[in-house]
Amino acid sequence: MKKLIINADDLGLTPGCNQGIIQAMTAGVVTDTSLFVTTDHAAAAVALLKDRGLAAGLHLNLTYGRPLLPAAEVPSLVGPDGAFHRPVKRVVAVLEPREAEREFAAQAEKFLATGL
Repeated sequence: MKKLIINADDLGLTPGCNQGIIQAMTAGVVTDTSLFVTTDHAAAAVALLKDRGLAAGLHLNLTYGRPLLPAAEVPSLVGPDGAFHRPVKRVVAVLEPREAEREFAAQAEKFLATGL
């Protein structure tokens, strides 16, 4: 039997994304989602998932908002304002792999701490 997985990316991005994704998952239209743990709305998204008994995967991020680690620890990933570089072409051109690895590890730890 074939199975179709419909993933809604960017859970945690905005309150509207949170509500829309949770609504779509509850209705059965969306079968999977991935959580941005680096955003201001991630905790609200986690609460919505837990309230409804839903699960999520981790959306690793090096291009939107700010890193979890202090900018001084991942200088190749951020601009002078401490936010991740934009556009994506810029990120790829300047990132140091070890810094990306450390930031990804921090994001994974934060995700695992949610209990999801």
